[in-house]
Amino acid sequence: GELSVVRRTFGLKDKNIISGGTASQVLSPLDGGTREQGLMNNCLTQCHQTGGVLPSFANTNSSSGTSSNANGCEVCHVLSNRNQTYIGTDVTIPQNQSGHGMVHRLTTQIPYTQCNQCHNQGLHDAVNMKFTPRSDIQHVTDDWGQGKLEWKDRIKDYYLPGEVFARCEVSLDCIDCHTRQDVMGDGHQYLSEYDAVHIQCQDCHGNKEALPMTKVVNDPKDLAFDEKITNPVFPELNLGQQIVVTRKGEELPFVRHQENNWYLVSRITGKSVTIPVVKGSPCQQNVNEQNADACHKCHSTSSGAN
Repeated sequence: GELSVVRRTFGLKDKNIISGGTASQVLSPLDGGTREQGLMNNCLTQCHQTGGVLPSFANTNSSSGTSSNANGCEVCHVLSNRNQTYIGTDVTIPQNQSGHGMVHRLTTQIPYTQCNQCHNQGLHDAVNMKFTPRSDIQHVTDDWGQGKLEWKDRIKDYYLPGEVFARCEVSLDCIDCHTRQDVMGDGHQYLSEYDAVHIQCQDCHGNKEALPMTKVVNDPKDLAFDEKITNPVFPELNLGQQIVVTRKGEELPFVRHQENNWYLVSRITGKSVTIPVVKGSPCQQNVNEQNADACHKCHSTSSGAN
């Protein structure tokens, strides 16, 4: 829905948005108007509308600049380092040449550092068609080689200075919350980014009137078992176990319920994290206000200015 938002900002209707289509089919978001070239040069070059050429951390640190030529699945599922250089054992690939994943391997254990190569790079100004790199980008790029990071480092890496978020949004990795359909779509094209979101805080925490929604896995062909196949550190999912289901009906096999315990299994490390539920707690939320902004009114911290 992001291109629709840009069009509406400039008073244009969503006539180019095709039901069942994709954003890449909107070849001329501003219909060739005077702002068109600025949008293409300053905004769409920072995302996936560029034929697969993605922004690189190295662009901010090198006079020549480098970029990753990842396209499609490999953008997320082939992990790369900050310089997009190969570190594997294939002697046919120069290790000083940019534009490669670290190794020839697809993975679903995608850490937030991979997501950061495109997201949280800076601020987009849709009115002035301007992209401004974040002021603390050097800290983010330096963290690539640091291994396990402390809380304060994850805060700075995850969010632009001044943004508000809950602690769990930093403690976990992106894919621990964002669902399969959140990330890759559900077959529908939405006219707003908000409508496209598949996950809410209440999906894992419930609300003051209801516990999280669950289902019992009874079918050995259930899609929930795909997680076991794709993630070697993912704990065994057995028939008869309860998993959480979102309000939109999507399964979360990595969020489970057993007796009185609700817990999330990290899709990166396989470790379990206990989930506090709202029902029975002192939380005084309005059950009709369940977006992230509503929860952030009480459960929030800030990355601060830098």
